[in-house]
Amino acid sequence: MAIIEVNLPSGYTFDPETLNDLHSVTNFKRQELKQQNEKLNIYFEFIPKEPETCIYVEAMRSFKVGKAMPAIVKVYDYYETSRKAMMFYEVPEVNFCEICQNIRGCYQINCVD
Repeated sequence: MAIIEVNLPSGYTFDPETLNDLHSVTNFKRQELKQQNEKLNIYFEFIPKEPETCIYVEAMRSFKVGKAMPAIVKVYDYYETSRKAMMFYEVPEVNFCEICQNIRGCYQINCVD
């Protein structure tokens, strides 16, 4: 069994309804949302080397976060966890002025046009 673990950056969440398409992916077994829909584990019977296995998942921005840290995607063998791969990814940066523009005084004091 193999697992793809998708972690989201702060401010993003998965919409459970958009994950239904995973059922059509070859060797898909089940999915599991964790940490208030900010982490997704996708279980497969196995992931073959050929042909390439591609999955698509959608996340939505729940709230604006400035300087969000990179998030990680891991793929690993459930029974032999030393067999793994991981990669970090980033989302577009949010300008602080977007975050505080509705807070009295913040926009004028802390932001530069």
